[in-house]
Amino acid sequence: FSQQNRTTNQGDFTMKIVVSKNDLKEALNLAQNVLGSSADITSHFVFEIDDKKNVSILSCEPPRLFSKVPLTGSTAEGEGQFTVDGKRLLLAVSNIADTETLTFTENQGTVKLATTKGTLTFSSLDPSSFPSWLTQYAEAKEVKKIASELLHEGLNAVKNFISVDETRRPELCQASIKDGLLYATDSFSMCIVKNPVFSDFELKVHFKDYPALLKFLKTHQGYDVTLSETDKAYFFTAEGSLLGLMKTPFTPFKIPGNYAQSFDWTPRRVWILDKQDLLQSINFLGAGADKNDFIMALEHSEGSMTEPTLSMDSSNSNDPLVVSIKQAIPETEALDFPMKMYFDSLKVEEKKEDVAKFKFNFLYLKKAIENLGNEVVLGSTKEGTHGYMLLRDKTALDTDIVSIIAWVR
Repeated sequence: FSQQNRTTNQGDFTMKIVVSKNDLKEALNLAQNVLGSSADITSHFVFEIDDKKNVSILSCEPPRLFSKVPLTGSTAEGEGQFTVDGKRLLLAVSNIADTETLTFTENQGTVKLATTKGTLTFSSLDPSSFPSWLTQYAEAKEVKKIASELLHEGLNAVKNFISVDETRRPELCQASIKDGLLYATDSFSMCIVKNPVFSDFELKVHFKDYPALLKFLKTHQGYDVTLSETDKAYFFTAEGSLLGLMKTPFTPFKIPGNYAQSFDWTPRRVWILDKQDLLQSINFLGAGADKNDFIMALEHSEGSMTEPTLSMDSSNSNDPLVVSIKQAIPETEALDFPMKMYFDSLKVEEKKEDVAKFKFNFLYLKKAIENLGNEVVLGSTKEGTHGYMLLRDKTALDTDIVSIIAWVR
């Protein structure tokens, strides 16, 4: 709306919004995720009153993100848009009692925020200078409806595997949904998620857009999210809220054929390890190793009656640092998907070379097990001259997850 579209026959204001502090705070908590920091309108929240007296808050972080959040519980007079400096408004709201009712009035570019304690005055910038995201959204075509928690679960599973080095291979700085799989890789490790809901659409999410999208999806758990797109942007809508992401110009990394089939791999060796004991062992060894040394070795000869061990080179001695890891073999009657990998491996004919010792970057292993439960199902195998660690999991939402970490040669 332009300034000319505002009504002017209401006394000392052209627009008025009355809302409780808690309702405003709830809307701002979502809108502030895409609030810009430049000295222009993108550092402001844009309040919009439509012709049905519904109020929304618009925000934008150029050039990547856009948000439109309904201000539920509000009443409004007039029609149009005005802006309020984002940081100042957030600071003001955080220092208002929860029981307060707030009143915004706008007149000729001046916005007043009134409470029982007093009144603040803000300058409104010209709303017509706000980026044209709503025009883009009007042209978007619906692609997919998907349960918010399913998309959140998948994106959260792969987030630690996205490269954040845009100067090296920028096409790896995103998570992708393509050919029925959701995946991310930094070329040293990869996570692949498989669920039937990913089979009929494509999506790319840059790592910088992750916090806003994950919060949007988490906020709307229990609801379907509608994905729409134009040639320039993706749009997610749920419960009247809208989140826009600019598309990245980079073609998604194509998963090699053998990795795409990794859900069917049966590793040569499999260990079921206690997660906390594994993490403590890794951190314990790291305390005695060189601060820039992340290479660790797992050793456990086939048929050995002892527990597997982790080792690292010491920064203070010629002797390696060694620690044993607690195994957590499950009860067979309590088997679920990840444990099946262990028992399948027992059926493999013992003709392959024993995987008795292999080296890996422990930072990647820690990232891979971050979202796992109390047990870590860790497989190890050799494909030709290369060796891989393989972790598998199945979530309560029937999503299959496999993480692949290359051996260090």
